[in-house]
Amino acid sequence: MPEKAGRKDIIKVAAGNDKGLDFESQESGFDVEERENLLQQDAEEDFAYLNHQLDQGDKDWHAEAAFSSDSVQVFRKHTRGWSNVTLKTLAHLDHIPKHIVLKAIADMNLRAKWDSALGQVEVLEHKKEQDQTFVRLNLNKPHHMLAREAVLVRKVLKDFPQIHMNSVVLRSSPHARCPENHRESVRVDTRMNGFILEDDESQRGTKLKWFFQTDLKGSLPHSILTHMHLKYQQEFMAALVKACHQIVKGNLK
Repeated sequence: MPEKAGRKDIIKVAAGNDKGLDFESQESGFDVEERENLLQQDAEEDFAYLNHQLDQGDKDWHAEAAFSSDSVQVFRKHTRGWSNVTLKTLAHLDHIPKHIVLKAIADMNLRAKWDSALGQVEVLEHKKEQDQTFVRLNLNKPHHMLAREAVLVRKVLKDFPQIHMNSVVLRSSPHARCPENHRESVRVDTRMNGFILEDDESQRGTKLKWFFQTDLKGSLPHSILTHMHLKYQQEFMAALVKACHQIVKGNLK
């Protein structure tokens, strides 16, 4: 892991294609040290991509919704393809400390208890030193859609993109324990589901930035997909606030 003073250099990593590497393959030829170095490099590119997308300003974003007394704003970016959706959410969570928000979002077993979209969560692997967790999700979906699943890697990086900020990334990743099975379900391609958290001016609340880019792999009209995801953004933020209060009270563990 680079020293904290050098983490700003991660921002300079180009946002290229993200095909993913199957480090579990017996034919990869990587030894343990090479594997860990490449995993770390891959993680840095993910955080750089997240920060790049959230740091672009509002030029290419279109305001879609505001709720909770305008403390939550959702923006959409036009994308190609039937099932691609790209959203950005900016929120101010008053009187909810940053470390509580981080726990609610990053702890996947905890999150499965309040995030209605996740469905059943299976932890495939956890790398404590890198703070990376691989999970398989049976996603909740509308009754008219075929079964959807996601295999994701969850990563946390503290003091990025600046000191006292925390970043969380979830994105699709292959995993040897969970090969794709087209007969049972459709595997969603989550390019990025990432958060950047920082303290607000009062130091008692949290400013949240959320970048969400996914492909549900279907042929539903884009207007319906957008409506589904905008509804999820609103439900997610309301559930997140409720979950944070429950964590503080010790009622959600």
